[in-house]
Amino acid sequence: KAMTEHKAGGIEENKTADISDVNAQREWLKELGVFFRGLKETLLLTDDSGVQWICLTKYCDTGRKDLNIEKLLVWSWLYAYFVTPDQAEELCKCADKGLSVITNETASHHETYAVFNREYPWSPSCRDFEEYAWVNPEIKTGDFETVTETVQVPDMSRLEALLRKYGIGDDEALDELDGSDNIDEENETINNEDDIEEQDDAFESNGTDDDASGIPAIQYKEVTHEKEIKKEIGSILHATTDLLWEEEYDATKEEAISRSLPCARLINVMGLRQLKSDGFFYDADGRLAAFDTDLTQKVNSVVVRKDILDMFLIKTGMKLVWLVDAEKEIHVGDYSISAWSEWEAVYVYDGKDIAGEINLLRLNNI
Repeated sequence: KAMTEHKAGGIEENKTADISDVNAQREWLKELGVFFRGLKETLLLTDDSGVQWICLTKYCDTGRKDLNIEKLLVWSWLYAYFVTPDQAEELCKCADKGLSVITNETASHHETYAVFNREYPWSPSCRDFEEYAWVNPEIKTGDFETVTETVQVPDMSRLEALLRKYGIGDDEALDELDGSDNIDEENETINNEDDIEEQDDAFESNGTDDDASGIPAIQYKEVTHEKEIKKEIGSILHATTDLLWEEEYDATKEEAISRSLPCARLINVMGLRQLKSDGFFYDADGRLAAFDTDLTQKVNSVVVRKDILDMFLIKTGMKLVWLVDAEKEIHVGDYSISAWSEWEAVYVYDGKDIAGEINLLRLNNI
């Protein structure tokens, strides 16, 4: 219910939003809004029986249907990880500085196409797969260092000569293109028709006087620039695993089937098991402990009973965090985006509540 109400609130707010001009659009993109404000409330849930559940990795949005008419979309990915207390602190520091915590390593899923549901996680086929449940992100520090690197540069002298010969481009642009590459060892610039003809012939024959093979000599130069300093924080563990089976070529399976499950370590440490139905895990007392909400509510997520998760965190000494990647978008068609804003957060579960705030990182194209 909380997930449904959260989405509905975002949809209603989008319907009444003013995007009549550029200033109004900018204000909407910068505004937190009810959708982002209510994200944390969708992570700690209570069912009709009063049992509390924790929502792990999930995706939610305000609806992608008819974007050519409705124009506005708000979406978020919340990637759940189990981390050490020190790693949680480092991630929070990064977010508090207004720096991005989303990387190629963290904005990902632990997913496989090769493991069947009832093989997970006990089967030998899962051993190598489980190693990839751990990722090693580098996070930004906000500091920079000056570095000098040697880089390979193209030899543009032949192209410059051809462009000058055929009168393509203005002199200023050609001089910028040429730089110092058209200066010979005696520091004399190629500036007569015979030199141009020689360069033209060499260019067209893909040859050069650099060596007998006709292969141009590789040129290098030193470049000094500011490089952002990043730091490793060690391996962190995906809190969920996705099993996906695509359609079969012989049409015995007409649609893709997917299951989102708790990670293997949670299943093993807490002794969870599937009984009659796939995707539903039970504890040693036969009580429902975790399941894929897509099987019941058509919402993309995995939920774990709060007392099960709390005991897991105590036994392992780990903390649960969510790395939040989110956007607000203004569309000019179904798939064309005219402007958007990027948002991120690090949410940390402390056993009772969820700490952390979502922050605006940048506005784009406006």
